[in-house]
Amino acid sequence: MKKSDFWVVAVLYGITAWFTSMTMEFPEEAQSYPLFLLTCIFALTTLYLVLQARRYKKTKVIENDVAKSFNGFIARQFCVCILCIVGYMFAMYYLGYYIASVAYIVIGMLVLSVPKKYIGMAAVVLMLLIYGVFTLFLKVPLPVGVLFE
Repeated sequence: MKKSDFWVVAVLYGITAWFTSMTMEFPEEAQSYPLFLLTCIFALTTLYLVLQARRYKKTKVIENDVAKSFNGFIARQFCVCILCIVGYMFAMYYLGYYIASVAYIVIGMLVLSVPKKYIGMAAVVLMLLIYGVFTLFLKVPLPVGVLFE
């Protein structure tokens, strides 16, 4: 078992609880798919925790892997990614989900030095996936942005 396992499990349980509370505010017909995914996340996190507890029971060792986990950490890249996330939230409010998502994926991949052909492919696939899943399949209304209302 690793020390980071405690944080991973705690964060995943926290995210699951937070998203579950937000999902309960959806119309009833829009709750089933998110609740299914959240149940899967909860079950897999619990399975991971059980497996790590069994490993600890056998070895009685908790490895301090925090230093190893942050080996090669690039603070500038991390900070730019955080700024992109904050910018994405603002862009979604003003420009809507579709435009903000494409901008976020393109800018994020540029920051991470991904080749441009893959950025284009990812943007197209993302848009088709978002449109297919949320608009056609789930019929979930996505934010259109304050500028386009």
